[in-house]
Amino acid sequence: NVVVLNKADLLTPLQRLYWVEYFLNEKRKYQKKLQSDNPSSVHDNNDFDFIFFSAAKEKQKLERMKRAIDRGASEEQVLQLEEQKLLQEREEEIEFINEQIKNNVIQPIDQDLINKSFIYTGTELLDYLETQSAKIVDIKTKFYSDSKIFNTH
Repeated sequence: NVVVLNKADLLTPLQRLYWVEYFLNEKRKYQKKLQSDNPSSVHDNNDFDFIFFSAAKEKQKLERMKRAIDRGASEEQVLQLEEQKLLQEREEEIEFINEQIKNNVIQPIDQDLINKSFIYTGTELLDYLETQSAKIVDIKTKFYSDSKIFNTH
């Protein structure tokens, strides 16, 4: 299960970090409840994740890419420029967060949590969903195989 938080571009990097902390706390509570309800059961398929996304930001990127291609840039050049722009934005967010830590606005925070607060691009979102879909197929296949073993006569 995935929660896609659209309009993430309307949140500041700090607000997204607060949401990361909130969702991770909720996830821990949920996992603890599942474990206490049925300690012997495995709940991999009941887990949830969350990602930040901005359809508006993705639309702007696609329009920017189209304009560059219309002006004669190759698709490879456009993709490379967009990748550089994304990396620069993320580096700026990390610098901003580190500045907030330095100024004691927020507590030191793990890099994984900072990474979790980044806004996914359309490609990253599709890759993520594809990975999740593959996991679901694996779980269903394993379940089918296990149940078939027990149903033989």
